[in-house]
This record gives sequence, structure tokens and C-alpha cells, in this order.
Amino acid sequence: MVVNKATIKENIFKEFYDLLVTNSSFSSITFASYPDKRPTTADDVSYYPICVLEHPKTVSEERLTQTKMRMNLSISFEIMTSSPKTTDEYTSDAMGCIENGSRVLTRAGIKLIKVDDDESEIIEKGTFKIHRQVLKWQFEYIYTRTRLW
Repeated sequence: MVVNKATIKENIFKEFYDLLVTNSSFSSITFASYPDKRPTTADDVSYYPICVLEHPKTVSEERLTQTKMRMNLSISFEIMTSSPKTTDEYTSDAMGCIENGSRVLTRAGIKLIKVDDDESEIIEKGTFKIHRQVLKWQFEYIYTRTRLW
């Protein structure tokens, strides 16, 4: 799918989401936002793992030529599990999905994809700990400006 200029962010989100959920380990636990299903008690470890792909954010936009514009964007993928080993496995899977799917993203006009940042933390949740990892990719999308006369 080629990213449509009118719906740049929605289409970019769909490209990343499709790449991640085609990996079997993410197919049932990846969401576009936090699901309504919240743990009813602090000890509800069965709620995890959960992964949330955030919608792209514009980092900057600049004019390349009279008609071409470059938009630099970022997208974050949050992984939360109840085990550090599982968090590491999901992190590696997510990085592999995007790296192996870079041709698909390039065909859609998404270029120069790189891991911009990753952060991790441990959240105390009653009697267990949540291991949280956030991956952030930065990339660019070049499009033709609409000209009105």
C-alpha cells in the first residue's frame, strides 16, 4: 500500500501495525490504544503481556524543492509483560519485524527507518512487577505538496 498524502499518519500507522501483527507473537496482544480490559485487582497478572502501538508523531517538516516536502516522524511501540525474559523476547521480535519489513515500508514511501530511542522500567503492581519497554522508531516520508492556484 502506498501512503496517501491526505491520510499520512493513519496510513503509516496501518503499515507498522500490519507488520507487527503478522508476527504470530503479537497477533493477539497488540492494540492501537490501551484496551478497555483493565485488571480488576493489583494482582491480575493474566492481563499481561500487552503491546500498544502509538500513532505517529510529526518531528519536523521541511521543504525539499518547490513541490516536494519531507516529513520526519516517529512512532512508539510499548511492550508490557510480567517477566523480563518475555519483555526481551518481544523487544527482539518487534525490532526484527520492522527490520525485516523495511522493504514493505520503503514501498509505502517510508524511508530511513532507525531506532531512535528505547526506554525500560519496572513498575510495581501489587505482588508482581510489570516490565515495560518502549521502542521508538524515527523515519521520513517525502510527499508532493498540493498546489492551489
